Amino acid sequence: MWKAVRRSPAGMLGWVVFMFFVLTGTVGQFATPFDPIAQNLADRLAPPGAPASGGGVHLAGTDQLGRDILSRLIAGGRITLAVGLLTVFVGGTVGCVLGVVAGYYGGWPERLIMRLADIQLAFPFVLLALIVIAVLGPSLVNLILVLAFTSWVDYARVVRGEVLSVRRREFVEAARAIGARDARLLARHVFPNVYTTIIVIATLQLAKIVILEASLSFLGLGVQPPTPDWGRMLAEGRDFVATAWWLAAFPGLAILLLVLSVNLMGDWLGTYLDPRLRTLGRANAREVSA
Repeated sequence: MWKAVRRSPAGMLGWVVFMFFVLTGTVGQFATPFDPIAQNLADRLAPPGAPASGGGVHLAGTDQLGRDILSRLIAGGRITLAVGLLTVFVGGTVGCVLGVVAGYYGGWPERLIMRLADIQLAFPFVLLALIVIAVLGPSLVNLILVLAFTSWVDYARVVRGEVLSVRRREFVEAARAIGARDARLLARHVFPNVYTTIIVIATLQLAKIVILEASLSFLGLGVQPPTPDWGRMLAEGRDFVATAWWLAAFPGLAILLLVLSVNLMGDWLGTYLDPRLRTLGRANAREVSA
């Protein structure tokens, strides 16, 4: 895997940038130059590189309340990654289970699950988020539930199609003919042939979730203050674009780099985990070298 990713500059770039965000989100909180929620009006709207009144330097500037932007970016990245990864896990687990049930057993479970998926796809996401958060209240847990509830459909539909194809293969029919139970068929024969697709979907879904989480926080429906969040930082900086560009520029750049890195990782994983595309890529590489 390491040799394969080294041959792909885009894949390597995606992994490096993503791991940078993971490291800063996990251990960067212990090395933030300032308290991300501490206010200091004496340093209000200080530009990037301005010295702090209490010592130190605001490398990315400060916001309208004198809070250090860099420290808030690090703390907000931890929240964004936590929401994204937990949402992918919850939504992916539910969607994969429902997709396997629909594709393997068929009948009324398949019809019920697919009709629920059609209803979910037809329902506006923002309206759903407004309803759920208005009823349950804005919180980190409710945000994850809303995002997971909207993401399970992609897993279910794709996994169903993959299972429909695999369950008719000769090796599955042979295992069933010698008396293998459904649980063994799913664990030993069906799932190993669809998990690569699930990994690619989860990677690309992570980028989508990051955008949706930032959008909800931008609208005031996500993480609530004083907890730092990239989407809320964008919302707070939109009124100061002309006078303090760094308030919105740095959170927007962080979202851009994280989403781009995840998309590059997803593209590379799709090629690496597909033997046909991997073989084609090696053949092209040999032709170029020749």
